[in-house]
Amino acid sequence: MRGTVTGLLLASFFVVLLLSVTIFINLKLGNQLKKIEDQQVYHWTLALAGLEHPARIEELQFSVIRSNTYIPAIVQDASGNIVSARNIDDKILLDSAMLSGWLGKQVRAGRVLELNFPDQAPLFIYYDNSRLVKTLNLLPWVQAGLIIALVLLVFLTVKAYRQYQEQTILSALVLELSNQLRVPLSSLWAWFELLRESQSLPPRVIHELEHDLNRTEEVLRRFSHFKELKFVQQIRVSEVLRKVLKYLRSRLSARLKFKVRSQGKILVVGDPVLIAWAIENAILQAAHRLNEDGNIQIHIKRDKKWGIIEITDDGPPVVRTGLLLGKRINCSRVKDLLRLMKWIVSRIHKGKVEFSTSPEGNILRIYLPIFSYDKAKI
Repeated sequence: MRGTVTGLLLASFFVVLLLSVTIFINLKLGNQLKKIEDQQVYHWTLALAGLEHPARIEELQFSVIRSNTYIPAIVQDASGNIVSARNIDDKILLDSAMLSGWLGKQVRAGRVLELNFPDQAPLFIYYDNSRLVKTLNLLPWVQAGLIIALVLLVFLTVKAYRQYQEQTILSALVLELSNQLRVPLSSLWAWFELLRESQSLPPRVIHELEHDLNRTEEVLRRFSHFKELKFVQQIRVSEVLRKVLKYLRSRLSARLKFKVRSQGKILVVGDPVLIAWAIENAILQAAHRLNEDGNIQIHIKRDKKWGIIEITDDGPPVVRTGLLLGKRINCSRVKDLLRLMKWIVSRIHKGKVEFSTSPEGNILRIYLPIFSYDKAKI
């Protein structure tokens, strides 16, 4: 939701910026064009006066020359000496290399006029587009860029808002499902206690029933935690991993060997139930690649910012495809587990998931924020 609000604020800022820039530039250009029109009307008036009084023609000539306050121009004689210059930066006039480059640019653009006289050498007038013309040429591109940026920002904001709505609805459905199933689960526990006390079933069956009920309760507990965290919880990664491996060793093949290394007591921020779920999914994915026959090494370490859970399997190298961390995974359940793991780590815990290959095998790294007493929220 925070990203959506930020996007809306940015979109509003771009709208205000676009309107402000457009109004400011248009007003400025309008004032400049008004001055040019006033000068043209004045020259037209002088020209009409010159028809009746030829002495006014000289006044018209000086007015036309003085009125050029926009167009950069340089007048040179046949020897290359500067006779006159208007609206040209002094740096260009004082630097021969810059001056030569400016003159060459006007020659290539065809902006050169030759002024011939009966009794003397001609003069050459080099001129460039005025700032007004350059602004008018650039303005549509600036406005188009701002409009495209605004449309893109609105699109991303709407997309983020729709995702937020979908996630909110999904979280609500999951929580409601968890609450609805707790009532029948409580009844199942009561029936289980009656069966155990009656001793009508073999102990092995009772044990399996108890295990299945515990597992169902654990799943419901996970669903009840399936929401964004609001407060910091201090979690010891090694303790969470120990509980996960205790469960997985009883469910996976004995041919699958685990080796665990830890850099010490590493505390991270998050929900122990959901972190355990993410670690379990990561290990299940490695076991799936190995067909439950191989070695899985788990290394718990940290840097300045992250607590890192590094899971390495010695299976064949795989290629990262899209958001999934695997190669041609046909099992839809494995794909769903990978998406769930990424959601738990990235979205809920503000961490990240990385996948890479090395001569040692495939490496999946889960990054979780290091616990800090100075923080009150993730």
